[in-house]
Amino acid sequence: MKISDGQIHSPYFIFLEGRLSDHEILRLLGLENFLPVELTAHRREREVCITEDNIWMHVADDWWYTLWYKGLPILERLHCQRPQASLFACSVGDSDDSFGFTLYAGGQLQRRLEVHDPNFNRKARTVKVNVGNRLSIEDEEREKGEPWAYVSHLARQLGVVFNHKPENTRCYAAPSKRLAPTQLLAP
Repeated sequence: MKISDGQIHSPYFIFLEGRLSDHEILRLLGLENFLPVELTAHRREREVCITEDNIWMHVADDWWYTLWYKGLPILERLHCQRPQASLFACSVGDSDDSFGFTLYAGGQLQRRLEVHDPNFNRKARTVKVNVGNRLSIEDEEREKGEPWAYVSHLARQLGVVFNHKPENTRCYAAPSKRLAPTQLLAP
């Protein structure tokens, strides 16, 4: 993955309130076999990158959608492990204008929205999942615009700070014959 303008280039983020070790995050995500690797723009292996701001841990998915394909169960597992901590996940399509987000706060699922737009026709977007009451930070006009601008706006409204820097970003990739770890991950 690469960092551009202070942001990891990723189609799917999970933001966890508070602090966990990278090892604990990988375990909760079912990725305990992933190995530490250097941050690089083009990797063939599945990977995740982890960084943080003052409040949130940021977990960035790869363009294979390794985490996204794990679906809602992975978010439920994270929430069950830390029910009082807020969790916000957001995604955008790689080849369309679809987007979605999920928010757990106050010990429960507050909101989940999935909007499909496979034909880049914002007037014909289809809401596939609409759970919970609309959040005060949701903006109907922004929702009609560019997907990443919308979901990242929601993240920022929740207090997420996008200031990703290579020196503060740890990457982990699925093991492969070509991949040598940069360091061992302590439990």
